[in-house]
Amino acid sequence: MPTVSHKSTVVGVGQFGLVFTTPRHQSVAFKVLRRAEQAPALAAEYTAASTIHASTFASAPKFTIPKPIGIFHPAGEERPPDLPKESSSGDITQHSSSCASDVFEELAPTRAAYAMDRIPLLPTSLSDALLSLCDPLKQRTPLTMCRLLFGQDPSRSAVPWHSWNFPININIYKWLRFKVPSAALPEPTVIAAGMGQIMAKVHNAGYDCRGVEFTLAGSPQKSTRTDHSEPLQMGTKCEWGLYAFDFDQMSRLPNTLNEQINLMGTAFFSDDPFFPQPRSGDDLYESFKSAYIAESGLSERTYMRLNDFLYAIEMNQQRLDAAR
Repeated sequence: MPTVSHKSTVVGVGQFGLVFTTPRHQSVAFKVLRRAEQAPALAAEYTAASTIHASTFASAPKFTIPKPIGIFHPAGEERPPDLPKESSSGDITQHSSSCASDVFEELAPTRAAYAMDRIPLLPTSLSDALLSLCDPLKQRTPLTMCRLLFGQDPSRSAVPWHSWNFPININIYKWLRFKVPSAALPEPTVIAAGMGQIMAKVHNAGYDCRGVEFTLAGSPQKSTRTDHSEPLQMGTKCEWGLYAFDFDQMSRLPNTLNEQINLMGTAFFSDDPFFPQPRSGDDLYESFKSAYIAESGLSERTYMRLNDFLYAIEMNQQRLDAAR
């Protein structure tokens, strides 16, 4: 287990690490590795997140990418090859001037750590509604965020969940829109289109999009904020936001087109079912597909890749349906 300051609080748990926040930096999330040998994967994730965030910052997609702030690498350990070159002679690489070294000093990690904007909590009205649906007779910790599993079979049995990781399929999402009309949640097709936007940006950045999480949470923070000691705005109003994050399982795309299509297609079906099932004529998938095409660009190589990729996942879905 990673060692951090006793003042730190765990706000999330992942496959590669724990996510902490600290009293003076509540608007920052710190991902701290479980094992020291995973440092190269963390450095690669930081590099990928920085690239993808930069590609989405100006275009204002429907899903927000939490801004990378900095990465900490313990002194005395071998530097991972993917650690950004702009790193100074110290142990901290800063993504922006808003991240001072005292951000990591308060956390005091003994393992490699990556700091990013913290995702605000799910509004209480949405959290309460979902908790009443899943277990109305028990008191539960308020939900942090919801994972939008729009490709999950609605008839599938409920899966285990935590307050920071609550999965909702398309039927539960539609119920939530009806149950809390004051939230004015977007149509499901709008969310599906947002997923297509992000996948296209990730593919254009040279990655396969494996393992990326798509979630519903609280309202985004102002992108112009520079003071990371500012308290996180939790809020009780129906102010929601959509987020895409968790880039630690992605692989870089190979050079040849056939290998790219194979890797992208495998990643599409190996993930948790965030994306709509690729059936032609399905409203969710058609929204996803249209946004993916629009965001991919019109270069000859991109056009060939996107057509081959979409054809591959649609054919694979047909095979899966036929096997049932």
